[in-house]
Amino acid sequence: MSAGNFTPVSELAGHKTERIHWSAELPDYAPAEAIGVDIERLGKLARLGGCNQVTITSGGGDVTEMMPGVSSVDEHGSATATMSATIVKAELTQLQRGEAPDAFARRHYDYFWPNVTMKLNLSEITDRLSASKKPGALRQPAAWADQINKAMKQGFRRVARENLLINAPLGYKLSPFVCEGFLAGCGELFFGNNAADVLSYMAATTAAVQFALEPFDLSRRHGLPISERRWSFIPGLQADRVLAVNGLTRTLKLAKSLR
Repeated sequence: MSAGNFTPVSELAGHKTERIHWSAELPDYAPAEAIGVDIERLGKLARLGGCNQVTITSGGGDVTEMMPGVSSVDEHGSATATMSATIVKAELTQLQRGEAPDAFARRHYDYFWPNVTMKLNLSEITDRLSASKKPGALRQPAAWADQINKAMKQGFRRVARENLLINAPLGYKLSPFVCEGFLAGCGELFFGNNAADVLSYMAATTAAVQFALEPFDLSRRHGLPISERRWSFIPGLQADRVLAVNGLTRTLKLAKSLR
């Protein structure tokens, strides 16, 4: 039985919605029936992050390691350790992106919605719970929910950043600067040195192209449904959607204890 919008992990095996496919399984000692996940929120984050569908799985992975510092190495290859050490922290989630955009999608990246697989790193999660100061954390739903919550939040922030900023085609990244530079030149030509009028002209023209002319033109010429466009107030790099995902993942719970 779900609590509000939070459904127990034990009831989510194979659960699939328009944006989320849950296939993650927790170890037998984890109280899966008492850990709730809000699938609806995950779906909204997936859409904001520019994903067609996010498949959430689980498995082993890297764990946090402490690497001792080395001050010197002798002629026999023996190292002398120092008192310092470097901690190499492992990620709680591992991402795998699906199909790469083809030539058409690279030209019209606003319509490209990739599939992403997000794997919960159970090796790192169980290591952190084992090292917890709370006794019996490996069997406490609150401790598991806290780690799963952190893992998915980090995962969706990375998904949005990679989809909308890092993996965007180079031409898509550069086009806003070229267009805004062109509009600034036209604005100065029309309005002289009146900065307010130039900025108003640039904003109005950008909005007209972004929200009307371009989508309707692509719909007419290429049959791209307007409903499938990834809307943004910022042309090119959609930093506003990335900021929205960052804000929501820092204020909303994605997983919680049901006890």
